[in-house]
Amino acid sequence: MLGVLETYVAALWMQREALKEIQTNGILVKTAHQAPKANPATAMLKAAQISVARLSAELGITPASRSRAGMGGDEPTPDDDDALGL
Repeated sequence: MLGVLETYVAALWMQREALKEIQTNGILVKTAHQAPKANPATAMLKAAQISVARLSAELGITPASRSRAGMGGDEPTPDDDDALGL
C-alpha cells in the first residue's frame, strides 16, 4: 500500500502545481509566433485529477469506496459515557 499512497501524494502535488500554473498564466498561453494554445499545465492537471480520483478509490478515501464490502472496517461502538452519543 505504501507505493499506492506515495503515488497518490505525488499526483495530488502535481494537481496543485498545475492549478497554480494555470492561475498564474491562464488556460491559454501564446506560442513563439504569438498564437494562442492550451496551457500544457491543463493536460497535466487532467492526468493528475484522474490519478487522484482512481487512487482515492483504491485507498478507500472516497465515500463510495468506503461503502464497498471490506473497506469500511468495524462499526464503532457507542460510548455509554458520551452525553452527545458521538
